Amino acid sequence: MLTAVTVIGCDGIKSRVRQLILGDDNPASYPHYSHKYAYRGLLSMEKAIAAVGEDNARNSKMHVSPWATAPQHCPKHPTNHH
Repeated sequence: MLTAVTVIGCDGIKSRVRQLILGDDNPASYPHYSHKYAYRGLLSMEKAIAAVGEDNARNSKMHVSPWATAPQHCPKHPTNHH
């Protein structure tokens, strides 16, 4: 038996961690349509710096729009293509 203060499950839509924490009989343990969607894209570092500035472009950040009717977020992560 393991105990923990915090568990982070990054195992995707078919999360086994979620089933272990919530239980196999909990409906929240299984994937379901959430009516949310995401857009993904890539920018060159030069275009990202021009758009959001050096610090914002080179560091991972989470942008949240407080003015939206439903909270919207935009995670941003620099990538390395070498």
